[in-house]
Amino acid sequence: RLAVDPELLWSRIQSRLKLEPFRVKYREGEREWMDTTQSWYNGFDWDVTIDNGSQSIAELLDLAVEAIREASPHARRLLDAASISVGSGSPASSVRGPDGAFEASGSCEVSCA
Repeated sequence: RLAVDPELLWSRIQSRLKLEPFRVKYREGEREWMDTTQSWYNGFDWDVTIDNGSQSIAELLDLAVEAIREASPHARRLLDAASISVGSGSPASSVRGPDGAFEASGSCEVSCA
């Protein structure tokens, strides 16, 4: 689960609505709907929770991969077999462009025995 402060989430929703006003039809402009939806998600017993406060997408990816690796021995084996690591200089970091966005570069194949 990605945990985010309700006020920060609301400001993100408002910014997104300015860019994509059609999303109003999904009730995204209603604060009560956001609160209800967030309460519903927060009511689950998640295996992993990651703070989605002020990190970049690249940092969030690193946190997610590491949290999944730590939570699941199976995921750890798969990630290790694929030589996927996180942090500076990691394969995940190496596919980022100068703005931190991911760029396609080559291919990656993962096989499981």
